[in-house]
Amino acid sequence: SSKGILRLRLDDAVDAIPVHLFNGTWGVLSVGFLASPERLLAAYGMDKHVGWCYSWSRGSGDATLLGAQIVAVLFIIGWTFVIMFPFFLALDWKGWFRADPLDEIVGLDLSYHGGNALTADSSVKPEYFKAYEERREKRRSSHRSSRRASSLSMNTNMARNQLHNDSEEEDEEKDEEDVIEATEHADISDSQSSRRRESGKSVET
Repeated sequence: SSKGILRLRLDDAVDAIPVHLFNGTWGVLSVGFLASPERLLAAYGMDKHVGWCYSWSRGSGDATLLGAQIVAVLFIIGWTFVIMFPFFLALDWKGWFRADPLDEIVGLDLSYHGGNALTADSSVKPEYFKAYEERREKRRSSHRSSRRASSLSMNTNMARNQLHNDSEEEDEEKDEEDVIEATEHADISDSQSSRRRESGKSVET
C-alpha cells in the first residue's frame, strides 16, 4: 500500500493511509476470513458462523461473518468521511491543511517542533535552511511589530477612555455645582420674599 500511494503521487509523508486505512481494513476483514471455531467458542460461546476459510472444512462455504465484517468496514469508512470531511474543508480554507513547502523541505522537526538545524537532514541543501531562517526572522520581526502596534493601540484606547471618564467626572461636578448654586439662589429668594411679607404686615399695623 505504501508503494501504491507513491505511484498515485499521494502526499502521505508518515504513511498514515497504509497504517490506519489498509492495516485497519485488513484487521477487520481478517476476522471474517480466519476466525476459528475454537476462538469463537472461547470468546462468544458459539461457533455457528466461523471464518470463511474454516467454513469450507464444514462443507458450507458460509460467508456470513465475512459479510458482516465487510459491512463494518464500509460503515467505518462512511462514518469517518461524514464526520471528518467538514473539518478537512475548514482546515483547507484556513490554509492549515498541510505544512508550508519550505517547512516540509527543511523538515517538520525543525520548522514545527524547534529542532536544531545542525541535526537536521543532511540531504537538504544549505540554501533551503538559509531561506527558512530568513523567513523565520521576518515573521518574528513582523510579529514583534504587530505586538508593538497592538500595545500602542491598547494604550491609546486606555488614554481615550481615561479622558472620557475625566470629562464625565468634570461634567458631573459641574452639574453638582449648578444644583448647589440654584439651591442657594432659591433659598435667598425665599428669604427675601418672607422679609417682604413681614415688612408689609408691619406697615399695615
